[in-house]
Amino acid sequence: MAELMVKGIERSLHSKEAPLEKVFIEFAGIRLVLLLSLTVEISFIPLLLLEEKEQKTLRRLIVTLTSFRDILIAKLLMVLADGVVNASQAFRNLSTIKSLSVKSRSAG
Repeated sequence: MAELMVKGIERSLHSKEAPLEKVFIEFAGIRLVLLLSLTVEISFIPLLLLEEKEQKTLRRLIVTLTSFRDILIAKLLMVLADGVVNASQAFRNLSTIKSLSVKSRSAG
């Protein structure tokens, strides 16, 4: 999936399309990376709760004054923060690939 996105970005950089179309293609790639990253990250919330249950710490959390909703929100915030970090690393990798592609085209 990432290879297709990189090829699409490379194609858009070297085509004779209008600059606005290039921006739209890059923005679509950024949205795709963000969507995939956050979708994968959010799917980890049930696994985190299961881990709490296996370690027998979920009962301790429920007994405290926090509600179960607060526990879920805390897990969600933790997962979303991790997703943002992963997405930023993906963007950095894509920009590195993009700059290498532009340099190789200009050198050749």
